[in-house]
Amino acid sequence: MSRFRMPAFALLPIVGLALAAAAPAPAVAQPGVKGEWSPKFTTPNVMIHASVLPNGKVLFWSRREVGEGLDPKVCTPRIWDPAGTGAGAFSETANKPGYNLFCGSQTFLEDGRLFVAGGHRGADQAGEPHATIYNPMDNTWTPLGKMPDMTGGRWYPTAITLPDGGVLVSFGTDELKHPNKTSQVWRDGVGWRDLSTASFDHAPYYPTMHVVSDGRVFMSGPPKLTQFLNTSGTGNWTPLPNSNRDGNDAKDYAPSVLYTETPDDVGKILYIGGGNGPTNAVELLDLNVLPLKWNNNIAPMNFARRQHNATLLPDGTVVVMGGTQGDGFNNVTDGSPIRSAELWNPKTRTWTKLAKAAVDRCYHSTAVLLPDATVLSAGGGEFRPNPGEPFQHSIDGNHRENLDRDTHKDAQIFSPPYLFLANGMRAPRPVITKAPVEVKYGDNFPVETAQPDQVGKVNWIRLSSVTHSFNTNQRINVLKFATDATATTPTLKVTAPANSNLCPPGHYMLFVLNKAGVPSVAKVIRIHP
Repeated sequence: MSRFRMPAFALLPIVGLALAAAAPAPAVAQPGVKGEWSPKFTTPNVMIHASVLPNGKVLFWSRREVGEGLDPKVCTPRIWDPAGTGAGAFSETANKPGYNLFCGSQTFLEDGRLFVAGGHRGADQAGEPHATIYNPMDNTWTPLGKMPDMTGGRWYPTAITLPDGGVLVSFGTDELKHPNKTSQVWRDGVGWRDLSTASFDHAPYYPTMHVVSDGRVFMSGPPKLTQFLNTSGTGNWTPLPNSNRDGNDAKDYAPSVLYTETPDDVGKILYIGGGNGPTNAVELLDLNVLPLKWNNNIAPMNFARRQHNATLLPDGTVVVMGGTQGDGFNNVTDGSPIRSAELWNPKTRTWTKLAKAAVDRCYHSTAVLLPDATVLSAGGGEFRPNPGEPFQHSIDGNHRENLDRDTHKDAQIFSPPYLFLANGMRAPRPVITKAPVEVKYGDNFPVETAQPDQVGKVNWIRLSSVTHSFNTNQRINVLKFATDATATTPTLKVTAPANSNLCPPGHYMLFVLNKAGVPSVAKVIRIHP
């Protein structure tokens, strides 16, 4: 049973039994259909940036903490340990980055360190020109250099890991609040390379970028014009033919998810909702089908959403959480935020409404997949974290500070339906008893599990790293596997992806799922050349 699970019933007095038998049956929770939320728990600050580390802990930071103000030199990253309890589950990193990481972007390097580019210089839209690296092995931050090391500051950029292990950093605004039009690539031991021939006149905030199977990067939004970026040399953009997505406006503050369904599937991109006013429209680009074209005839979500998060689950489905259906940048007036989660099934291409969260999760909320196959949903708000301070956050001049009740220094854990039986009890889970710590591309590697003949799928998902509605790191690979008849213990032989275009180097959560679709707790494995 989950440690968060409340009893489904209490023993009734003998007299009450007769009355209960005669009365209509009360509504019963259906966690096997709708999933189940844990009780809300308090966090030290608002989890605006969240990343799941190779050790299973979560690194996070906020806009600021009480008493810090908006000092551009102050940021207090913290660690949450899912195995901890109460305040003891939280700790600070051993040192601080030396500047405010808020509104930068983060992605994992191939060795498990977290690369963070840009941040906040004390005023919105004023971007930080530095980058820094967090090492989970010793819990420390190391700046890349004392001098500005990017071509100007970056506020609201996107950083993603490339097939060669480098990092692409794109867009955002600089120290003077001007668009930073030049993307850059950073390599460990090499430094920065400007993509000087791939500038972009209308650089978007937090563009949704994905590495695709030919090694290029695809920008799926928020502009209507969607494009491929070749990051070799000085770079170049290639617009997608038939690139205009549905509708007239950019669907901003929306997640985009790259997913696969079979080992030979090179990928599909799902763009979910967004815009002002928010839409429930869903668009799909199938990278396996030529000519490439957005498919707008996809079943819509149950709710229009903006400022929501989308998380890949071990069975290949996608869970969407939070957001608002109200017009405006971040409408949290009563009735606008959406608390019901919903689940996308890629096989049926339909949505299922799930259980409701306890609180609103809109602007500045996060959602990450944990190694136990649950989802941490946290944050939201923090327009004004220190009561009584003047409002300072504005992007378009029309924002209003949120009420204290709409700043969420709290979190919940969502247990998806696959963790339950039809009667609401927890489902028995397969167990990975042994797996390698690292593998190379194309390797056939052993995974020990007690009942290999009962395994229906083996998938792995890259560690989550999310902020502002987009998870820059997540992607799934469906892996080929077979029972290893030659092994002395019950073992699967699993085949790693063939190359880094399909699977950028780094750490992935390996799940085995039984034939009923119930996932194991993950083993974290590093893949590299």
